[in-house]
Amino acid sequence: MKQPQPPYYTLLGLLLWGDIGPYTAWRRHTKNTPVFTLKTPPKKPPSQAQKSQRLAFQTAMQKWNALTPAQKLDWQNAAKRLSLRMHGMNAFIHIRLTKDVELLTTLRRQTAIDLHYDP
Repeated sequence: MKQPQPPYYTLLGLLLWGDIGPYTAWRRHTKNTPVFTLKTPPKKPPSQAQKSQRLAFQTAMQKWNALTPAQKLDWQNAAKRLSLRMHGMNAFIHIRLTKDVELLTTLRRQTAIDLHYDP
């Protein structure tokens, strides 16, 4: 059975995965070919742990969005200065979710940037 393939996939040569419109996309390991299937709804409601994690992530994103452009730029510059394999926003979110204050202290010390963080 041939999987449906949106026309924009081949046109742009994008590597897509995850939910895209009404499809879920991934790449087959054996042939490295794209696979598109229709999204399927979850069979049961989210667990309390999932709800808690989603709320924590939502709160972290709200905190990131509340930063000024200059504060966001500080996080970006810290990530670049330390050659982190992540965006400044990802570092911020990681620290918010893990509450890793030691990492925040290390980032501030090694970059000499006073990164804004409101616990």
